[in-house]
Amino acid sequence: MTKKPHEIGAEVVAGERDALSGLLERMPALAESFDRAVQLMLTCTGRVIVCGMGKSGQIGRKLSSTLISTGTPASFLHPAEGFHGDVGLVTSRDVVLAISNSGSTREVIELVPVMRELGAKIIALTGADQSPLAQASEVVLSWGEIREADPTGLVPTVSAALTLALGDALTVALMEQRGFGMGDYRLFHPSGAIGTKLTMRIVDLLRGEHTNPVVSESATFAEALEQVTSNTLGGTSVVDESGACLL
Repeated sequence: MTKKPHEIGAEVVAGERDALSGLLERMPALAESFDRAVQLMLTCTGRVIVCGMGKSGQIGRKLSSTLISTGTPASFLHPAEGFHGDVGLVTSRDVVLAISNSGSTREVIELVPVMRELGAKIIALTGADQSPLAQASEVVLSWGEIREADPTGLVPTVSAALTLALGDALTVALMEQRGFGMGDYRLFHPSGAIGTKLTMRIVDLLRGEHTNPVVSESATFAEALEQVTSNTLGGTSVVDESGACLL
């Protein structure tokens, strides 16, 4: 019988859940490498350069953006563009976070020697801990052999989820090591839903006496209703003869 779409979807989610559980179980074995990776990024006097190709690159862009927004200077370097001048972004003060599930992505592994010659330290995020990328890196964070969630076992699905989770783990560890808190996050997010939640104060919502609808305690119901319906606040203040608010 042909599977229904929601059944296929549930299998994909279950596969990614199981892979993440496997990564969690693997974390004790990765402890030394993880701590060293965090220390390299924490003491980096330049930037964390995130480098990845294809879907790994798209996850890398997200990781770079998250690092930037949480206090770690970072940039994304597209490997193919790196061969045409963009590798000039890399300096001896930088740490490179190189992402490749197979660890053998040609554009990435061929660029690594150039970045090392420029003096950068390399941290590999990969599934293959004996891959060319792993062997060329100072630190290796590997999630091991996995099967992707699609029928061919080739489409980056499970590996993308693992890359994202491990990248988020590094980011949050860096945040805590830096003591990056709510006040810092507020400065980096002055707009949007996050900015509004973090920066808006009660006083920002208050209206001045010229825009706040007011009726006296002796006003009729009709007068009060007119005030309510002629303003956008949906209410009115009731004051006594001295102007003190009663309601």
